[in-house]
Amino acid sequence: MAVARTYTTRDPAFLARVLVPSLCVYAATAAVNIVAGAIQVGSLAQMPPGAPMSLAESTVGGPFNEILYTVSNLGVLAAFLLAGFLTLKWIYRSSRNAHAIEQAVARRGSSDPSFRRDMSVSPPWAVGWFFVPIAFLWKPFEALRETWQVSTDPVAWTFVLIPNLLRWWWGLWLLENILGNVALRLSLSFGTVEGQLLSDLAQMAQHTVAVAATLALILIVQRLTGLQVAAINAQRFD
Repeated sequence: MAVARTYTTRDPAFLARVLVPSLCVYAATAAVNIVAGAIQVGSLAQMPPGAPMSLAESTVGGPFNEILYTVSNLGVLAAFLLAGFLTLKWIYRSSRNAHAIEQAVARRGSSDPSFRRDMSVSPPWAVGWFFVPIAFLWKPFEALRETWQVSTDPVAWTFVLIPNLLRWWWGLWLLENILGNVALRLSLSFGTVEGQLLSDLAQMAQHTVAVAATLALILIVQRLTGLQVAAINAQRFD
């Protein structure tokens, strides 16, 4: 029979202080890319829709915007990789802390057996579900939802209401991924000015949603970290 793993808490505050600036950088680079994209879209809109893209490549937005657009794309990618890594690390640590808090409450017998149940998503899977097709649509949200609930009230966490902020962030994150997929497919298939225009518009929409999702995530990181610090400190003095 498998033995349930016992988790210990780790201070989430330092990681949150590193994560939040990285998310701000990602949001800033995405905003710059939106501006560069808008300049490019404006230039493309002035050209005949059916014109081959080879004709437009040397004239779209001029040399300055070509550099700005290229650099901002690279900046978005680099910032996304850094912020993404730190976000997953923070999700794992937050889930681990929530499991440790919930297990400590269970050992003390503080929870009412009539409504007590274990968390359903382990810390490794709180991260792992992001990379599983289909399941990534809801399982990571389930993991973060349980983490929030336990961090808010370790004793009666199943009754804790889910804040709208969490739902908004998840909806925006899903929409960002959908728009990113559309932009990628369009970029791989365009051969005309009209095709490039549609691809750029989809990418601008994706990054606009990404900025909103990132700002929501920053609030979640700050609030959930505060909840966990309070819960961990409360246990130390019980």
